[in-house]
Amino acid sequence: MVNTISHRGYLGEVTIDIEDNCLYAKLINAPGVFFTCEGETVDELVKAFTSWIDEYATGFGEAGFTVVAPQALVTA
Repeated sequence: MVNTISHRGYLGEVTIDIEDNCLYAKLINAPGVFFTCEGETVDELVKAFTSWIDEYATGFGEAGFTVVAPQALVTA
Protein backbone atom coordinates (compact mmCIF):
# COMPACT_ATOMS: atom_id res chain seq x y z
CA MET A 1 0.00 0.00 0.00
CA VAL A 2 1.34 3.42 -0.97
CA ASN A 3 0.92 6.03 1.73
CA THR A 4 2.58 8.97 0.01
CA ILE A 5 1.50 11.56 -2.51
CA SER A 6 3.89 13.47 -4.74
CA HIS A 7 3.86 16.57 -6.91
CA ARG A 8 6.81 18.50 -8.39
CA GLY A 9 9.18 16.37 -6.31
CA TYR A 10 7.48 17.22 -3.01
CA LEU A 11 6.21 14.27 -0.98
CA GLY A 12 3.31 14.11 1.43
CA GLU A 13 2.72 11.34 3.96
CA VAL A 14 -0.94 10.29 3.81
CA THR A 15 -2.88 9.27 6.92
CA ILE A 16 -6.50 8.31 7.44
CA ASP A 17 -8.67 9.52 10.31
CA ILE A 18 -11.55 7.07 10.49
CA GLU A 19 -13.42 9.04 13.17
CA ASP A 20 -13.40 12.22 11.06
CA ASN A 21 -13.83 10.30 7.77
CA CYS A 22 -10.93 12.31 6.37
CA LEU A 23 -7.58 11.84 4.63
CA TYR A 24 -4.59 14.01 5.54
CA ALA A 25 -1.27 14.66 3.82
CA LYS A 26 1.74 16.14 5.60
CA LEU A 27 4.71 17.50 3.62
CA ILE A 28 7.76 15.40 4.52
CA ASN A 29 10.68 16.38 2.30
CA ALA A 30 11.04 20.16 2.55
CA PRO A 31 12.92 20.96 5.78
CA GLY A 32 11.42 23.87 7.68
CA VAL A 33 8.19 23.90 5.66
CA PHE A 34 5.21 22.79 7.73
CA PHE A 35 2.12 22.00 5.69
CA THR A 36 -0.83 19.65 5.95
CA CYS A 37 -3.92 19.36 3.80
CA GLU A 38 -7.07 17.28 3.95
CA GLY A 39 -9.83 15.82 1.85
CA GLU A 40 -12.80 13.52 2.30
CA THR A 41 -11.83 11.57 -0.83
CA VAL A 42 -8.56 10.69 -2.51
CA ASP A 43 -9.41 13.08 -5.33
CA GLU A 44 -10.02 15.94 -2.87
CA LEU A 45 -6.72 15.23 -1.10
CA VAL A 46 -4.77 15.11 -4.36
CA LYS A 47 -6.35 18.38 -5.50
CA ALA A 48 -5.59 20.11 -2.19
CA PHE A 49 -1.98 18.87 -2.13
CA THR A 50 -1.19 19.72 -5.76
CA SER A 51 -2.87 23.13 -5.52
CA TRP A 52 -0.88 24.06 -2.45
CA ILE A 53 2.41 22.85 -3.93
CA ASP A 54 1.75 24.82 -7.12
CA GLU A 55 0.97 27.95 -5.11
CA TYR A 56 4.00 27.41 -2.86
CA ALA A 57 6.43 26.76 -5.73
CA THR A 58 5.33 29.82 -7.72
CA GLY A 59 3.52 32.30 -5.51
CA PHE A 60 5.87 32.25 -2.54
CA GLY A 61 8.91 32.98 -4.71
CA GLU A 62 7.09 35.77 -6.52
CA ALA A 63 6.16 37.26 -3.13
CA GLY A 64 9.84 37.39 -2.14
CA PHE A 65 9.94 34.36 0.13
CA THR A 66 12.57 31.63 -0.14
CA VAL A 67 11.10 28.45 -1.57
CA VAL A 68 12.63 25.30 -0.10
CA ALA A 69 13.37 22.74 -2.79
CA PRO A 70 12.24 19.17 -2.18
CA GLN A 71 14.92 16.99 -0.64
CA ALA A 72 15.63 13.35 -1.40
CA LEU A 73 14.57 11.03 1.40
CA VAL A 74 17.29 8.69 2.61
CA THR A 75 16.22 5.14 3.35
CA ALA A 76 18.30 2.66 5.27
